[in-house]
Amino acid sequence: MKSTIKPSVLPVKPINLAVLLIVSLFLAGPAFAQSGLEGSWQIKFTAVLPTNLAGVEVLAFMTINEDGTVTGTRPTLFNGSTTTTAHGEWKPAENGFIRIRVRLFFQDSANPDVTSVEYVLLYAHIDNSDGNGVYGDYYSSLRDLSGNVLPGTEGEGRFVGTRIVAD
Repeated sequence: MKSTIKPSVLPVKPINLAVLLIVSLFLAGPAFAQSGLEGSWQIKFTAVLPTNLAGVEVLAFMTINEDGTVTGTRPTLFNGSTTTTAHGEWKPAENGFIRIRVRLFFQDSANPDVTSVEYVLLYAHIDNSDGNGVYGDYYSSLRDLSGNVLPGTEGEGRFVGTRIVAD
């Protein structure tokens, strides 16, 4: 089917449309950069649930990148297995919070194949007194490779963190 719109009738010339698109992408990109969360963090997680783990603290490290990606590491919590580096994403959420989702892939120490995946969801808020603190709540679960939650592995708690500042 042939178009009946004549190019001279279009309200935006192709070159203007390209410039508008580039400017829009440029302006949209810094939305991540303006969160103040970018950088490396030392995070202390404190479990609330399950109750048998209440009060247990775990130290982790996380790097938040301007492009919306996250990497991190923490000790393995399950005997006989190892975990990969945490990989994930972050984006601004409601009420000034920042939503961070990461996954850690578990391998049995005797088998290099991935056996399960830990899903962790954090709602972070920056301590605005100096911008070098963060706190919030987290939720986690260990799942099989089909995505089913493994019994007794759902947990939640709170976290606090300190920005790692280079000297």
